[in-house]
Amino acid sequence: MNKKSGWQLSGDGPDAYEKYIVPAYTRAWAKEIVDRACLGEGEKILDVILCQQGLQYFPDPSLALKEMNRVLVENGRILLSVWRPIQYSPFYESLCKVLEKYVNVKAASMLSAAFNLGDYGNSVF
Repeated sequence: MNKKSGWQLSGDGPDAYEKYIVPAYTRAWAKEIVDRACLGEGEKILDVILCQQGLQYFPDPSLALKEMNRVLVENGRILLSVWRPIQYSPFYESLCKVLEKYVNVKAASMLSAAFNLGDYGNSVF
């Protein structure tokens, strides 16, 4: 009998996804993206930039947006996804109140910071 080659699935679905699908999907282009992360001034090479649930974690979201725009080709697209203001997430709103009361204000602020960019009036946009 021939020995099986290729992927040997074991564990559950999420384990298989993390172990097999993500590396296989990203391996082909991840090195190129990492290498291009240190682009020089004026290099516009990306047609599309996708930032999904990440912009709110940058120390300076405005600078991150400027950098995205800097490497974007003319008529390129930036796709962003951020959480809405915290009042639209009652669980997290309650959790922030609990953290503030029983842990400290800093812990509550760290959690609530993820929801700051969902306000259309925010000056980052």
